[in-house]
Parts: sequence; C-alpha cells; structure tokens
Amino acid sequence: MSFTSTQRHQLSRAWPSSARSGTSRPRPERRFCLSVTSSGQRTSTWTEEVTSCGKLKVIPSIEPLFTRKLDVLEVIEGRNARFDCKVSGTPSPKVIWSHFDHPLIESEDIRVLREGGRHSLFISHVTNEDEGFYTVTACNSHGEAESSAELYIQEPRPAISSQM
Repeated sequence: MSFTSTQRHQLSRAWPSSARSGTSRPRPERRFCLSVTSSGQRTSTWTEEVTSCGKLKVIPSIEPLFTRKLDVLEVIEGRNARFDCKVSGTPSPKVIWSHFDHPLIESEDIRVLREGGRHSLFISHVTNEDEGFYTVTACNSHGEAESSAELYIQEPRPAISSQM
C-alpha cells in the first residue's frame, strides 16, 4: 500500500435529545482522527466535546417609570391629604417618600399605602407644618425616577351663623 499524500479519517457520534422530557441531555461529541503521511508516519488524535442544551428564562430589566405622577393638593387645615402615584419597573421599584428632601417615616399621622404598582402617602389632620413640596422616589437596580408636587394648606373657613 502506498500513499501519495496525507489521508485523514474522522469518526464522530452525537447523542440525540431526550424525547420524553422535551429537553436535551448533555451531548458528548467524540472525534477520532487518523493521519498517515506519504512516508508512512501515522498520527492520531482523539477529542471529546460536551455541549448541553437547556431552557433559559429571560426576565426583562426595566428602570422605574411613573405612569401616574403626583398632583398638587389643596387641603383645609385639620383635614386629610392623600398623594397618589403609579410606578412600574422590573424588578419592582422601592419607593421612598420625602418632604423637603427629608425622608418620611410612617407614624400615627403619616401612612404609606402600597398596592401593586400603586403607591399613596396619607397625611391625617394636616397642619401648616405639613405644607410644602413632597417627592416620591422609585428606584431599582436599573435606575431611579422621581415625581414631586406641592401641598397647600388652607385656613378653615369660619362658620356663618344666621341671627335675625
């Protein structure tokens, strides 16, 4: 037997995916390569590669966005005030309320309500000290958004008595 050039032979085999589960198991791919030169020198190589297939769940990443911003409020002193907003984002944003850039802490008179993407700040029995700018900040790992509005406190109107 004589060879005039290098000859190569390659064998390979791959495993099929699992029909039962609908997913693929790791698939080894084996290759054997035999080379013979014209001088009769033989070389062989063996390679094995393992690849796998799987399901990937993609979760979108979205920065916070106010779909309803805060509105200016005018409230009579002693009454209740309520700021409402709606925010979206993935992952769900953390919401922080502030008054003149000071974070608000929930108390007997200040309550924060959360329902899905709806957020409300409830202030009971407002006084002149409650007047001013309120800001709601929504943040997640992809960004931050703000909405601000002013609360105006009106003096209570005196009761009109009718004496005739």
